[in-house]
Amino acid sequence: MFYLFLMGCTYYSYNLYKKYFKIDFKCIVCYLIVNLISIIYYKFNNKLDSVFFHIVIIHLLLSFIIDIKEMWIADYTIISVLIINIIRTIFNFYYNHETIYEGTIFMVLFILIVLLSQLILKKELMGFGDLKLFFVLSFNYSFINVIILLIFSALIGIIYYFIFFKKNEFPFGPAIIIAYIAIEILKS
Repeated sequence: MFYLFLMGCTYYSYNLYKKYFKIDFKCIVCYLIVNLISIIYYKFNNKLDSVFFHIVIIHLLLSFIIDIKEMWIADYTIISVLIINIIRTIFNFYYNHETIYEGTIFMVLFILIVLLSQLILKKELMGFGDLKLFFVLSFNYSFINVIILLIFSALIGIIYYFIFFKKNEFPFGPAIIIAYIAIEILKS
């Protein structure tokens, strides 16, 4: 049943974003990898959390592709992931309500620091879409997990920059997405 859900959710998500790209071999391989990651996550976690995780990573995969091609993250992804994380938090509220407060407070401070740095330096350090993505992904993380996500994203971003890009701007969203998926899998 879970596998049918995976395929249905994948198809629905693709239809929401189909104006941004067409199905080709790379896209099919990406969907298969995402479904494989969801199946692995399903084996080690409860079913409801696995459903939430799959919906989140499908939206993240689509934003990953769009961010690489067009250097922006869709607001639909931000809103969808935020709603899913809020629902996920409600179901797990009695277990981790301190982490919700810690993660939210830290992310608000982080966003303020980045925005103030951009005002002082008069240079964009991190795109606002990346900031929003980072915020919604770390919404129900503890302070330590947000720091780990930040460091891991930065390391992946540095490696990604040196391998694929040699100009000043590059999409940082894929680094955040890869770090988030890796942390979620390692947590389970």
